[in-house]
Amino acid sequence: MTQPKKQEAATGRKSDEQRKAELATERTPAERVADAITGIDDKALARENLCPHYLNLSGTSVTDEGLTTLVGRVPELRTLNLVNCAGISAKGFTEVTKFPNLEVLEVSGAQLTDEVAAILSGCPALRRIRVTGKARACGGALKELNLVLRRRRPS
Repeated sequence: MTQPKKQEAATGRKSDEQRKAELATERTPAERVADAITGIDDKALARENLCPHYLNLSGTSVTDEGLTTLVGRVPELRTLNLVNCAGISAKGFTEVTKFPNLEVLEVSGAQLTDEVAAILSGCPALRRIRVTGKARACGGALKELNLVLRRRRPS
């Protein structure tokens, strides 16, 4: 047994070195929440304790139905990450517009079609969209969305 482990075993207390090592590897509450929801589906989303302001659903199997559930559960949501959420369609993005305080949305380029861009223009507080990869939207809807978001940003 090493010296710190002997000390802990003998006294029931951790050494300074052990406490420092634990602190260095300790995750923030937001990181723990993000880790807990990896692989989450609609049913789990309905029962999980969620961060009220930031939600990272990237790569999960959440669908449009799950977003409908979220609107009632986290109305104060400000940032939502839906990158690589293949189960989200235009209908799901319509649900996203129901978050009254949503300011930042992260999506995959493949999700951002002209139809979705037009829908997101109606999101009341949205100020920024972060797009991972190339957007599929190329028509006037994407340009209109960009103009809407620019007008909402503080100068």
